[in-house]
Amino acid sequence: MVAAPKPFRVIFPEGFTRRDMAQRVDAVRQIALHKRHARVRLTKQKYLAASGQRVIPGFGTKKRPLEGFLFPATYDFLRQTRRPRSS
Repeated sequence: MVAAPKPFRVIFPEGFTRRDMAQRVDAVRQIALHKRHARVRLTKQKYLAASGQRVIPGFGTKKRPLEGFLFPATYDFLRQTRRPRSS
C-alpha cells in the first residue's frame, strides 16, 4: 500500500489580514523546508500576488482588494494543487 502524500497545510484563523496570511504561508513553508526537506512552491510573495486586487464576480468590473473575501480555514496543498482545498 502506498501512503498518501502529506499536504502542505496552512491554517488561517479568523481575523487574519492578507499580510498575516502571507506571513503564515512563509512560516509554514520554512517548517516544511527544515523538517520535511520539502520544496514548497507557494511563497509569501506568490501568496500576496495571488491574493491581490481582482475583478470579483458579482461586484462589478472594477478590480478590488481580496481583503475580506479570504475565508479563515485550513488549506491543504499537494504537489499538483493549482487551487487550495479548504476544510
